[in-house]
Amino acid sequence: MTPAAASAGASETTEFAGKTALVTGAARGVGKETVALLHARGARVVAVDLRPDITTLPDEFPGVLAMHGDISREKRPPPARCNRPWVPSEDWTSW
Repeated sequence: MTPAAASAGASETTEFAGKTALVTGAARGVGKETVALLHARGARVVAVDLRPDITTLPDEFPGVLAMHGDISREKRPPPARCNRPWVPSEDWTSW
């Protein structure tokens, strides 16, 4: 291997060092190839897919966090509720 090739390989593995990437549709196809590329270049990868086989991705790419789920459905927590009525003149620090 030439020094130029060695240095190119070294920069490839650290190009995304310290970065985190979220990849959707990561169980197969373009998504899985994106995981492979980012993982090879040093990124921390969070891989998400609807397919249950996403959970096997860390076997192929150690360190990848694989999550089975649907991020297109936003779930919001119920509205915050207080157990006392709000009174504007109260001292809020006593809560």
